[in-house]
Amino acid sequence: MKIIIFTGIVLVSMLGLGIYLSLKTKITVKKITIVAILIAMASAGRILCAFVPSLQPVSFIVMMTSLYIGRFEGFSVGVGTGLVSNFVMGITPYTIPQMFCWGLMGALTFKLPKWVNVGIAFIWGFVFGWLMNSVWYFVMPEAKFTLWAYLSFCVTSFSFDLIHAATNGALMACFDNKVFKKIFMKWDKPDD
Repeated sequence: MKIIIFTGIVLVSMLGLGIYLSLKTKITVKKITIVAILIAMASAGRILCAFVPSLQPVSFIVMMTSLYIGRFEGFSVGVGTGLVSNFVMGITPYTIPQMFCWGLMGALTFKLPKWVNVGIAFIWGFVFGWLMNSVWYFVMPEAKFTLWAYLSFCVTSFSFDLIHAATNGALMACFDNKVFKKIFMKWDKPDD
C-alpha cells in the first residue's frame, strides 16, 4: 500500500511541476525534436555505461539542457530519459523515482558561473543517490523508516554516489565550454 501512495504522490508532483514549467515556456516543434534527441542520447549513454554502476552522462545532459535550452526542456529530458533508458535496463519500482529525481534536477538547474555549476553538478550526484536511498522505505513493505536505516543506506551507497558526483563534475568541467554551448544555443534561435 505504501508503494501505491508513494507512486501516486510522485506522479502527481511530476505532473504538477511539468505543468508549472510548461506554462513558462514556448513549446515548439524544434524544441520537441531536440528534447527527443537528447533523451535518446542520454538513454544511450546510460545504457552504454551500465557496466560501471553510477557512471552515466544522464545528469550532465539534463543539466546542460536546462542551462542552455530551458528548465522545462531539462525537466522533460530528465523524466523521458528515466523512462526510455529503463525500457532496456529494466522497469522497477525505482523507475518513477528516477524520473522524478532527474526531472527535478532539470527543473532546479540555473545559469551560474562555470565553476559554481561544476560544484552543483557534483553535489547533485550525492543528492540523487540520497533521494533514491529513501525509496527503499516505500519499496519494501515490511521496512520501517528510521534515521539509522536511512544513514546505513547512505553509507553503503557512498562509493556509487561518489562515482555519480565525480562523473557529473568532470563532465561539467570538461564540456561546459564554447563548443558545447554552440550546440545547445543553436536550438535557442527562433523557428524559421
